Amino acid sequence: MLIYYLESIKLIYLERLKKTNLSTMVLKKLFYKLYKFSILYNFKDFLAKSSHRLLLEKILKKTINNLEIKTNHKLKTIVDYGAGIPRYKGLLRNSDWKFFDKYPQDPIVKYADVDNIPLEKADLLICIEVICCLSYEETEILLKEITRIIDKKGVAVLTYPFLVPTTLNEKIRFANPDILKKFMPDKFKFHSKSFGNLFSIIHDTIFQYHNFIKFRFIRLIFCFLLLPLKILSIIFESIDFLKLPSGYIIEISCID
Repeated sequence: MLIYYLESIKLIYLERLKKTNLSTMVLKKLFYKLYKFSILYNFKDFLAKSSHRLLLEKILKKTINNLEIKTNHKLKTIVDYGAGIPRYKGLLRNSDWKFFDKYPQDPIVKYADVDNIPLEKADLLICIEVICCLSYEETEILLKEITRIIDKKGVAVLTYPFLVPTTLNEKIRFANPDILKKFMPDKFKFHSKSFGNLFSIIHDTIFQYHNFIKFRFIRLIFCFLLLPLKILSIIFESIDFLKLPSGYIIEISCID
């Protein structure tokens, strides 16, 4: 349904854009970014996910796609720590995925605590929205375990929320991700980047309460009314405007 809706809008806008010279290329670029991003999800998923989650998945996909180019080798073995229920295998289907969690919720996810992930090494380790649920001490232990596994040739990608959502069972949030550097050996380099904007923050601040609505139909209407904010958050993220940190993505690798 969303795809058909976007197709109709696309045809209308493209006709109008032919008749104007002002910012034509910019408008076309923005529209195609939104269109391309939206068709990755069916309408139900698009409504059900927060702006934070949609932006996170977009930047995670882009980061992982760039890693094979930057590291100059294929990411054959991938660890997803804190997987719970695996959701990112589709990013690299041909790789050998290993899923671990302290509280597994799926048969393919194996138990592992922060101090003992049962694997010698991996080309890539992802840890998505996990740090916020750990204590300060557990975070330090986990980062040491992560650097052990990626060692000299691997890469780790971590994310954590900052401003929203606030309904997670979190223990800690780092205002400055650079504080995590002190938990790692000097031979590792650390790069962090925020994602989120004014519209994603406004959307998610309201959206996080949709689970408290008991009636499914009313919950659906509630999510639908917030849809313009969600679309605006995607557009403004693509042009890097009105930035506010909804969360951070961190890349860790060994210094050459």
